[in-house]
Amino acid sequence: MTFLKKRKFWDEKRKSNPRYTIDELYHEKRIGNPLYEILAKSILEGTLTFHPKFRRKKYTSIIDIGCSVGEVLKHLERGSPKLQRSSGIDHSEIAKSNWQAQGQFYQHDLNTPPLKFTEDYDLIVCMEVAEHLKDHKHLIDLFDRIRNKDSVLVFCAASPGQAGQDHINCHWHGFWIKLLEDHGWRYQHTMTVAFHCEFEDARKKLDSESYRKRRPSCYRNTIIFQSNTGLEH
Repeated sequence: MTFLKKRKFWDEKRKSNPRYTIDELYHEKRIGNPLYEILAKSILEGTLTFHPKFRRKKYTSIIDIGCSVGEVLKHLERGSPKLQRSSGIDHSEIAKSNWQAQGQFYQHDLNTPPLKFTEDYDLIVCMEVAEHLKDHKHLIDLFDRIRNKDSVLVFCAASPGQAGQDHINCHWHGFWIKLLEDHGWRYQHTMTVAFHCEFEDARKKLDSESYRKRRPSCYRNTIIFQSNTGLEH
C-alpha cells in the first residue's frame, strides 16, 4: 500500500470511527493485499524445490511468527496440500480479531520468554519481526524450541538505516547468518536466490502499477536457513 493510498484509507476509516488507531491500520491493510499471496507462493516454491525431503513430502506443519492477521499463513495453508498443523504468533489483539488463517492464533509478546510449544514445525516463517524487539534472544530461543531436524526457516529483518517505525534492532545479513548458524541453522543460498527470483517474477505480473514498481523489504531482506542436523553431507 503506497503512502497516498494508506493516507486515504486512514482518512476514510477516521471519518466513520474517530477512535480508529494506527495499530488497526497496520493490521487491516494486510487483508487481501496481493503481495502476501505471492510472498507465500515464493516461499513455497523457493524452499520446496531444493529441499531433499520436503520437495517430495511437502510441509505438514507451518508457523508464522509475527503473523499479523495471518494473510501470509492463509496462502501458505492453501499451497500446502499435506498440511496437518498451522499456527501464528502475534502480540496484537487487533490481529487476533481480524484473523484470516485456518490455524491456531497465539497472542504473545516476543520480547518475553517463548511459549512452551510441545510440537515442532517443518516451515518457520518470521518476516520483519526481529528489528522491533528490544532483545532478539527470546526469538532465537523460540526458533530452537519449535524446529525439527529438517526445518526450514524463512527470516527477514530490516537492515540498518531502513525506513520504518520502531526499528530498534537492525543488523546486516551477516549478523543474522552468523547468529543463526551458531544456533545450529545453516544459511541456504540456493533457496534464498530461488525465493527472490520467484518473488520478483510474480511481483512484475501484478495488475497494480504501484505494486510492480515498489520493491518491498521482504524482497530485499529475506534469507533462508535449514536446520543443520537434517542436511545431507
